[in-house]
Amino acid sequence: MSSVLGDREGNRVEGVADQGERHDVGRVLALLDNEIQYVRSESERPGWTGWALLGAIGAIAWLLLDTIEQGAFHWANVGVLVLLGSFSVGAVSTLSIALRSSAQPSGRAQATRFTLSHRTPSPVRVVLLLRVAYSVVIIVITSLVRTRIPLFLALVIWAAHGVLALGLCLLFVITYRPVALPMALSTSVLLRRGSLVDVAVYGVLATGCAISLVNSSTAISPDDIRIAGLSLVLYHLLRILAGMGSSVPVLGALVTIRRQLALGQMDIETAIRQTDIALSGLQVSDILQEDLRELLGFWAQYAAETGKLCEKASALRQIVERPTRNHDTDDHDKAIVESLIQAIESHSTKATEVLESITKSLPSFCRKAAWIRSTSKGVQPAVDEIMDQIERAAKESAALSDELARESQDLRRAAQTMLNDGSLDASDTHTGTEST
Repeated sequence: MSSVLGDREGNRVEGVADQGERHDVGRVLALLDNEIQYVRSESERPGWTGWALLGAIGAIAWLLLDTIEQGAFHWANVGVLVLLGSFSVGAVSTLSIALRSSAQPSGRAQATRFTLSHRTPSPVRVVLLLRVAYSVVIIVITSLVRTRIPLFLALVIWAAHGVLALGLCLLFVITYRPVALPMALSTSVLLRRGSLVDVAVYGVLATGCAISLVNSSTAISPDDIRIAGLSLVLYHLLRILAGMGSSVPVLGALVTIRRQLALGQMDIETAIRQTDIALSGLQVSDILQEDLRELLGFWAQYAAETGKLCEKASALRQIVERPTRNHDTDDHDKAIVESLIQAIESHSTKATEVLESITKSLPSFCRKAAWIRSTSKGVQPAVDEIMDQIERAAKESAALSDELARESQDLRRAAQTMLNDGSLDASDTHTGTEST
């Protein structure tokens, strides 16, 4: 079992962690410098800055309040325009994401990597809450303008955004639990995912809202368009502001690894492994490592207790099966036999307790392994191999426990008979424990 943790440690940082190669500190530090510079340049590339976003949000909020104060607008028109703009922007952005994803080369097949959901950056959690609030606002607006749009359109909006809000709430809760998720299903990736089906749904909803506006008896004023447009722009700017800094955890992890390596607080292999995890995610062995270590610790304790039990049983067997001449046992042998019986009972009890701990820990480990196995076909062989070894070890431990219990019970009974009667025929105590 101790080889399980190391069987899946290949394919570390490409170009550096080749098998059998000795890594020097300079090369690893150079790799870390390059990665740190890349992540930093990506986060600092030209675009929106925090101060610029705050200024834009303040200006748009001021214009929005000023337009509302003038009062030359119709709330029903504003509501339908907000729905139309929201679905149109959603269709365009989702189409862009879908086309960008399909245009990316697939490259060579890589092993599935995982991330722990409770390590989700705080900006991503804020974006999740904003998305939930946005879906709730869309549902409320749809209810207020229900008389202006067809019933089927309102039902689709309620159902779609209701399910979306519930799913985002569930995802938000999961970000505070240590759930292993494939990198392709991480929270950050899910928020940027899009498909042609989503584009079609957004297109149908936007078309329905546009038809409702065309057939409306109330004319659309410039202030209606201005309020709806400013509201949508304000929401999207808030989303951009909330999502800023999501790459900071990766940058901080790389900087910490480099500092510890440079100061000699971390060895080279550990630095490479931690860098690989920070950039690419966790492997199957990394996810199950803690549970496997706990199980291996239990089995080590069980092996130690059963080894001591067999040792004491062997010593007791030698005394019990010793040929006697006068059919009596001296006081010295009696004291030794009593001590060995107590030791056997003690080690047997401890071995049973350790085996019960293993039995209690196995269901949790099996559930985690089954969940990881179901998330990706690429990890199924690795998980199956680990599970086969675990099940085999559990069956062998249970069989050994039953056999030891029978043998030690027979041996204790024979020893107790010797203590009570003072004599014992060796043929009555031969239990065949040599195999044990």
